[in-house]
Amino acid sequence: MTDTMSTSEVSLATHATLRQLDTWCTAGYVPGQPTKIGSGYRRRWTADDVDEVHRLMKVAWCVAPLTGQGSGGLGETMRRIEDTYGLLP
Repeated sequence: MTDTMSTSEVSLATHATLRQLDTWCTAGYVPGQPTKIGSGYRRRWTADDVDEVHRLMKVAWCVAPLTGQGSGGLGETMRRIEDTYGLLP
């Protein structure tokens, strides 16, 4: 059996908000997580998922000062990177 973490545990470990985690999963930025889930579904996070969130948090911290939008500018930046370089899933 694989060790997994709850969303709250991932939030505490990575300093990502619950909203950020949900938004990034819905946008497909965390490949190990489903993008569309029903109400009441509890995500379980693997070590690979948590590593991906750490990478997203690094990008968010870099983007915030550039956009003046906090980490809210992350989505637009990620779309630009994907369109330009094709680096995202």
